[in-house]
Amino acid sequence: MAGSSDWTPWLAPFLGALGGGARALDITAAGRADPAAQAERQRRRLAVLVAHARSHSRLYRDLYRGLPDDADDPSALPWVNKPQLMAAFDDWVTDPAVSLEGVKSFLADRERTGELYGGRFAVWRSSGTSGELGIFVHDPEALALYDLLFAMRAWAAVPWAAATFGFWAAGGRMACLTASEDHFAGISSWRRLARTYPALGMVMRDFSVLMPLDRLVAALNAWRPAQIVAYPSALALLAKEREAGRLDVAPVALFAGGECLDEGEHDLIERAFGCTLRGVYACAECDYVAFGCAHRNLHVNADWIVVEPVDADHRPVPPGVASHSALVTNLANRVQPIIRYDLGDSVTVLPGPCPCGNPLPAIRVEGRRDQLLRFRGAAGGEVVVLPMAITTVLELLDGLRRFQIVQEDCARLRVACEFSEGADPALLEGRIRAALDAFLAEQGLGHIAVTVVAAPLSTDPVSGKFHQVISALPRQGGS
Repeated sequence: MAGSSDWTPWLAPFLGALGGGARALDITAAGRADPAAQAERQRRRLAVLVAHARSHSRLYRDLYRGLPDDADDPSALPWVNKPQLMAAFDDWVTDPAVSLEGVKSFLADRERTGELYGGRFAVWRSSGTSGELGIFVHDPEALALYDLLFAMRAWAAVPWAAATFGFWAAGGRMACLTASEDHFAGISSWRRLARTYPALGMVMRDFSVLMPLDRLVAALNAWRPAQIVAYPSALALLAKEREAGRLDVAPVALFAGGECLDEGEHDLIERAFGCTLRGVYACAECDYVAFGCAHRNLHVNADWIVVEPVDADHRPVPPGVASHSALVTNLANRVQPIIRYDLGDSVTVLPGPCPCGNPLPAIRVEGRRDQLLRFRGAAGGEVVVLPMAITTVLELLDGLRRFQIVQEDCARLRVACEFSEGADPALLEGRIRAALDAFLAEQGLGHIAVTVVAAPLSTDPVSGKFHQVISALPRQGGS
């Protein structure tokens, strides 16, 4: 790849010693294949996945009844969504060792984040802006593939000197800044990796985005990571701390995911840290969908993930046009087949080849984009609250279907809620206020008034997009 470190052939034999040699070599070959060869890989793997789903999943057996036995064209298959699949969870999964009752019991113990369900399967939960609980199970073969994809493709976009000598010269320590309080995909994947490879786990540490900024800065200064994985909003906030001289770390590589990363944030972060920033497009359903390049595009791992941009009627949209949603197919995971799943993100496929030289399809994504909340602290000065932190506080509460947090002014928050069927609104409203009061007090914002109401949630009047966190205050540059 032009402008990046094409060092995956060197890495493949090393990974082979860990048991992933054949697949590592296949990833290397696929990363250089032309579009026709990529399409053929997808076609073959989709046919195998569909056959497996029809044989082992009652849901797909019924859904695909009447379709040809050798279906290998995604456009010929019906699309599915989260509520549909979750409503038939036990018919959806293909292994009798996995049940909805069992995985819910596993997820109820948050101390087990990063452990494997039944000693074999990763289980990740997701809610997001749809408000529908999603539980996604991944088998050992898929997990091994995800690890290889990150090692071989995410790092391959980092300049050679930084990815090798610079990384170890900087201490080789890695940090993940994420929502670590539940079985979310990011933290679960990180902790599983640390458990799977103990030598690697010694240089891995995670930090909760719910930590007050001053404590987070102090913790990072003590750890001094060579690599940081975080939400873009967290990296942008830390970039300002570094420019102010309070954050004293010098990573050689940064990876951002979980939110949209705009050009201003990208420039700010790379300028402040003086190193490469690459985007990561991942989700609980497919983990690593795409990795960023030097030209700030995302390259789909098309040998294992199919991404179909579609309009509101689920018809394909051409390259260069922003889609209403995207249908994704995970060709790697067998235990819980994800086939033409409506992910909800708006995706634009680049109409031509990416200047970086990577032949994998290049996309731009319009996903989650919430605003930072800025308050005047009780002790004076400004306190900034990350959207992913404050939303995590509420996503931990059962019975809350969807919510929207609106900062009305410098001292007031309003939370509009939609409750799950059977929930007690009065009880939940009290829990919401208590959870937010405790979180805000931890941030030095105990004086902020929180109002909770059962009310319709609003969308952006221009874009029509739904945002979980909205600030009525004037937006500042770089935020």
